[in-house]
Amino acid sequence: MPAQQIWLAINLPLQTAFVLNKLVLPPEIQRVKIIMPITSVVDKTRGEIRTTVMQPVTVKEILGHLETAQREELLPFAELIDARQAGPPYLSTDDIWSAATAVRNVKLPANIGPRAVIVDNPTMFGSVRIFSTIVSGHFPISVFRTEEAAMEWLSSQRLIRPRKKGTD
Repeated sequence: MPAQQIWLAINLPLQTAFVLNKLVLPPEIQRVKIIMPITSVVDKTRGEIRTTVMQPVTVKEILGHLETAQREELLPFAELIDARQAGPPYLSTDDIWSAATAVRNVKLPANIGPRAVIVDNPTMFGSVRIFSTIVSGHFPISVFRTEEAAMEWLSSQRLIRPRKKGTD
């Protein structure tokens, strides 16, 4: 069974969690393994998304993540994507091009927020760098080796983003 991304909205005072990490299942279905390689926590007050990639992902899962963010109107938010746990097998060069081309072909809003991807593996760094180079003309995205560097870049990107007309 292919891995699926499950998003569950739980309203909290300052944030909305879009993750269901563990399910309490009846004994007859506890043997079913639920795999969620991409999980996200959304802080609507701050306009931020914190995404964790827990295992290797497919092009379909990357596009599913984008589609969910688009449907939930979360694309204007800044997103920190921690992919340090993704591990092998890694996407092939063809898969990276396929994912990037598919993302470029999606009709995205003009105000899409910056995306910072954290990786700690040289192969993943190169793969994400290729992906980010291909899609960078469509939205701000960059790859980092540390969370501190990623957060610093996200902060700088949010400071230079143009304001919407009629806001101060």
